[in-house]
Order: sequence, then C-alpha cells, then structure tokens
Amino acid sequence: MRPHLFLHVASLEARKAMSYRVSFWTNAISIVVIGFVVPYYLWQSVFEVMETEKIGDYTFEALVLYTVIAALLGRVVRGPNLGLNVSNEIYSGELTRFCLYPTHFRLFKYAQHLGGLAPHLVLLILVGVPFVAWLGVGEGWSPLSLLQGAILLILANAAYFLLSWPIHALAFWADNVWSLAVLLQLATQLVGGVLIPIDLFPAWAYRFLLWTPFPHLFFSPTRALLGRSTPTEWLQAVAVLVAWNLVLAWIGAALWRRGERRYTGVGI
Repeated sequence: MRPHLFLHVASLEARKAMSYRVSFWTNAISIVVIGFVVPYYLWQSVFEVMETEKIGDYTFEALVLYTVIAALLGRVVRGPNLGLNVSNEIYSGELTRFCLYPTHFRLFKYAQHLGGLAPHLVLLILVGVPFVAWLGVGEGWSPLSLLQGAILLILANAAYFLLSWPIHALAFWADNVWSLAVLLQLATQLVGGVLIPIDLFPAWAYRFLLWTPFPHLFFSPTRALLGRSTPTEWLQAVAVLVAWNLVLAWIGAALWRRGERRYTGVGI
C-alpha cells in the first residue's frame, strides 16, 4: 500500500470521526464525570479503610492521576471499533470489494484504525493535561518522558490491533466473534493496568506479566508518560512489544490466508 494512500485513508477517517461533535463532547463530559469522580472516591475509600498515606509507591493523588491517564490512553490504544470491524464485512460479503482493490487489506484497515483515533487523542490532551495540573503530581513529566510514552503508545496501539486481528479473522469459520472481542477488551483492562497498576499485583504475577504484551498496552505507556519508568523498564517494554508485534503479525497473516481460502463472498 502506497504511503500517500495510507495517509489519505487515515485523514478521511479522522475527519469523519471528528465530525460527530455531539458524540465528542458527550465522551468528554462522561470522562470528566465518570472517569474521574468514580476513581477519586473509590481510591479515597480504599486509603481511608487502610489508614495509610501510600499504597505501594503511589500516593492518593498519584493513583487517581494514574487511573485517569490510563483510561484515556486505553481509548487511544484500543481505537475505534469501526476501523477493525472486519468480521461484519466477512459476514455480509463486503470483503469481496477489497479482493478487487489494488491495496493491502490489513494496511487499509489499520489506516482507518489510526484515523479514527483523532477524537481520543484530542480528549487525552483536553482532559489529561488539566487533571495533571490540578492534582499537582506531574513533576515527573519531561520532554523525554513524553517521547518515551509516545513511542510505547504507538507500539501498544499496533499490538492491540494485531491482537484483535486473529479474532476477527475467525469470522471465516465462526458465526459470532464479537463476544471474543469483548472478552479481549475485558481481559486487557484487568491485566493491562487500566483498572489497577499491575505493580500492585503479587510480585510473581507482576514479573510474569511483564513478559506478555498485556501490561505494556496500558500500564507501561502510562508510567512512561508520567515519568515513573526507569530506562531499563522502558527498554524492556519496547523490546517485549516489538517481539510480540512480530509474532502476532505472523499469526494474523497465517490465519487470514487460511480463512481467505474458505471465503465465498456471498454473505449471510
């Protein structure tokens, strides 16, 4: 797929995603009301019950900030369902038109996926920066931490796309793969560090998870962005994500090639 076509598809999807202004501001308000208020009072209750000033390496303000930023980054990592709604195109027979286009289908979908991130990136800036300033625990932020967080965010976004791709490819054989996509989202939220930082897990579980792609989807980018990662931790996260992206890309491509041999193009 040519670079200019890739950028054009991403640009079209971004403009389409940003055209729904009511949906955008509804999401922004829901993040402020739900995404902040619920973690704030939840962690406040936890600290009061435990009668402590710190849980692990986190103060109350640091945990609230982590939860908000992780939720915002999670939206960017997962991206829109629209850009990867491959299974519906297999079910309906719409995949046939892509068989005739002189372009790579997976790259086309990834371009749509990236373009659909525009509202989530804007929300990350509009909502995340004020929270950091208000809570006053963003002293670890620096140009280097922002760069490290951005690199991990790009790799994590690709990893989530590649994790989702084999699930959607199963639509060549299964009638309903939506439940598997939902299961993936719930599982990654739990062991990926959206609901709770995984360094608060038992030590053995924390060490094991660091060699899987899941904590590096949300936990590692959030820590890097907040300036809480050491150079060694950051390099390990990059290495693990790159390795898993290569493995997942191979699995997805192999599964897709086998599925295409079963595709009839008649829909359901």
